[in-house]
Formats: sequence, C-alpha cells, structure tokens
Amino acid sequence: MKVEESDNLLDKYLKGEVNEKPDPTGFDVEISAENLGAVHGLFEQERTRNALRNEFKTMLRDRKPRRKLFYETNWFRVAAAITAMFVASMTFYLLSNKGNNYVALYDTYYQPYPVDANVRGINSSLKESIALYDLEKYNKVVAYYTENQFLANQGNIHTVLLGVSYLNTGRTEQAITLFERNTGFNEMPYRDYIQWYLGLAYLKNGNVDKARSVLNRVIEQNMIHSLKAREIIDQL
Repeated sequence: MKVEESDNLLDKYLKGEVNEKPDPTGFDVEISAENLGAVHGLFEQERTRNALRNEFKTMLRDRKPRRKLFYETNWFRVAAAITAMFVASMTFYLLSNKGNNYVALYDTYYQPYPVDANVRGINSSLKESIALYDLEKYNKVVAYYTENQFLANQGNIHTVLLGVSYLNTGRTEQAITLFERNTGFNEMPYRDYIQWYLGLAYLKNGNVDKARSVLNRVIEQNMIHSLKAREIIDQL
C-alpha cells in the first residue's frame, strides 16, 4: 500500500468512517512486529477521543436552553418597576388627600373670633387692636402685638386676637406656639376660644393626633365649641 493511500485510510479510520483497522504491515513504511500492538493502541486512543469529542458536540447542539423562570425575565422586571411606581403614586395621592381633607375641615369650621361689643371700650390698647382687627388688617394686628408682647401672653382677649391674626396670615406655627403658651389661663370665654383655635390650628397643620387630643378636651370640659369639636372628631 502506498503512503498516500495508507494516510487516507488512517484518516478515515480515526474519523470513524471505516471500522476495519488498517494493517500497518501493508504500509510502505515497515513496522516491526513488536510495535504493531503499540500502533493499534494509538489508533484506538485517537479514535476514542474523536468519538467522545463528536458525542459532546452533539450534546451541546441538541441541548435545549433552560427556560427562564418568570421572575428572571425582563417582563417581570418591567412589571415590578410599574408596580413600585403605582404604589408610590397611590401613597402620595392618599397622603395628599388626607392633608387636603384636614384643611377642608379647618376651612369648614374656622371662623374669626367675634369681638364682643362689651369689651370694645375697656382701654386704649384694646381699642387700637380691635380697630385693626375689625378692619381685617391682620398683619397690622400682628405688628401691634409684636411691639406689645406682654399683652398677648395673659390668656385673654389679646391672646385670641393675636392668635387669630396669625391664622389669618398663614402663620399657623406661631399661632400654635401662642395658644399652647396660654392654655393654663382660665379667664372666660377666652380659655374656650384658645383651646378651640389651638385644635383647629393643629388640624390645619396636619397634626391629627394633637388636634384630636385638644378637641376631645373641648368636648370633655363642655366648652363653647364642644358640639363642633364632636363633629370634627367624627370625621377624623
């Protein structure tokens, strides 16, 4: 057998295209009998390696990719993001609406303090502040009591006039501070008005727990606005 033919036969054998082992004794290259076994062994090893290699390639080709679980897909990520955005927007909407409801309650029940005609001529300081208050010049009322702070810290009509002026000019925090500072006085009817406006100020500010506490006190002590306080409590 010529060298070219023997090489071709060996190549086919190694590729598994022929099953018959080539006979090295038929090659142009002489191989001693003692090496025939070693040559056949090498042929078998190479053929086995090729067979395993081909089998592995077939397995890779035929293997189907694992199907992704839903939580691993892009659709799941998109759905999760949309859900998170929806929950956040609904939370914001509900909180905003709650705040709006509190302000609406405040607007429904709030009325400026009605100055009693019997107190209008008591003294000059009161006359001046009441005149500004009657004209709804609430900023000037605030300015007046800023210069005469001692008047508004006695739990009396001055306290009420300044506190209401704070509320009417959007100074809710200052109104709360003033009313809180004067809750210990018992001069009537100003004690009841201070408690009432304090509860409303808390409500306007969104501090529902404190508003509820003050309004419950108004109810328990049967103050002037106890019925209105009950109506608000029932809506909180």
